[in-house]
Amino acid sequence: MIRSSCFTVPFHRLIHRLRAHRLMIPHPMVQHLMTGAFVCLLCVAPMQALADPAPTTAPASDKTTQPAEAQKPESAEADKKAYDGPKGVLDPSYSDVETLELVRHANNYLDQKVAFNGIFNSFNGLALDYKAAFRDSKDFLSFMIFRPDVEHHKIPLSELKLVYPRQRVDNIRDIQAGDKVLIRGKVFSVALGDPWVDVDDMIIIEKGPKHKAELEKQRKKAAED
Repeated sequence: MIRSSCFTVPFHRLIHRLRAHRLMIPHPMVQHLMTGAFVCLLCVAPMQALADPAPTTAPASDKTTQPAEAQKPESAEADKKAYDGPKGVLDPSYSDVETLELVRHANNYLDQKVAFNGIFNSFNGLALDYKAAFRDSKDFLSFMIFRPDVEHHKIPLSELKLVYPRQRVDNIRDIQAGDKVLIRGKVFSVALGDPWVDVDDMIIIEKGPKHKAELEKQRKKAAED
């Protein structure tokens, strides 16, 4: 039996208090049993605490973090949504620019590759055979687009000189007045304070009203036949 004073002294003090108040004292054997029970309680409680340590709190997960698959965008679709420039311009070497901005600040774009949208007007010889920005009419065509800042009238943007090589004329054979086009090229001169552009590509984005009228006419004729 454990007789260490560190455990039995508190219980003996309880016995002395009972005697002082003249209360009934348990039999000595019962006293030993009560002392043993008291000692067990003192020993078991710390051991139970060691056996069952307090559960550690798991760190809160970051709810904003998404799975790797969710964060991975659909490459082709994401590229289309992320790109906010003219349709068809996927070459980063071309800088997107508004036509009026290009005309007003031509010097800022000298020797730079630019891309912009416009409404095709017509072919002409305005930008050809001029010595300060020479392009021979034997080898090149020139054309104009409409001003984007005039709604009720169709006025050419004559300040923007656009030059296209004759050897690639087959690429633009189907173009008509009123077609919406994408133009990519390099500003090779700012003579007269205007931008002169060697056009690399002219791509039809949307056919104009003339083409739509022709299609409607063909549709009606086919219905009558």
